[in-house]
Amino acid sequence: MEKIDFFVSRSENNEDFVFSYEIEKIICVGFSGRNQKETLKHIEELKEEGVPAPDKIPTIYPCSKNLATNNSKIQVLGDKTSGEVEAMLLFYDDSIYLGIGSDHTDRNLETVDIGKSKQSCSKPFSRILWKLSDIEDHIDEMILRSWSIKNGNKELYQEGKLKNLLPLDEIIKNVKNNYQKDLKGCMVYCGSVPTKSGLSYGEEFKMEIEDPVLSKKLSHDYKIEKL
Repeated sequence: MEKIDFFVSRSENNEDFVFSYEIEKIICVGFSGRNQKETLKHIEELKEEGVPAPDKIPTIYPCSKNLATNNSKIQVLGDKTSGEVEAMLLFYDDSIYLGIGSDHTDRNLETVDIGKSKQSCSKPFSRILWKLSDIEDHIDEMILRSWSIKNGNKELYQEGKLKNLLPLDEIIKNVKNNYQKDLKGCMVYCGSVPTKSGLSYGEEFKMEIEDPVLSKKLSHDYKIEKL
């Protein structure tokens, strides 16, 4: 994969800048809820739907770098795939940057093998980032949202604060200790918030992360074409 230009949007007292980044691997972190009792409850609910329980939580699912895309459309094979809005981390030049991505997943294949279900779908992301050090003092207040558009109807699909997920430094530590110490070149998807009313298999997915303290947002939309 060629290098991708990412645009870093900073606060009023700092200059915006661009850097080029070559993605070498995608790491999706699953079952990363901060309330582990609720996470275990969710796992039991998924087991009833045929989704196998993970060996431990949180769980690390590595995916191919070729799945990373900033395109406005992805193509999928199954008729039951859906996005998940997630905070996304990049590690560049001794700094960490926060963006937004979607861990799009094949829900049929998920009942057979979660890792393969994640590997089967593209992982859309926004190329605009925030420097984590600019926002880490209020990171828990960040709000993740997504919308699913089905038959032309737009419905709020997910909404929740980052404080509902494990702290980002804990996620980073977990990945380094249990999978890979050097995260340079890795795009880390940090887990998602619950859906409002179950899975939705729409033809378009919209997502955003809002910083209510600095009154700014990152967003990305993409269409879903079933092959």
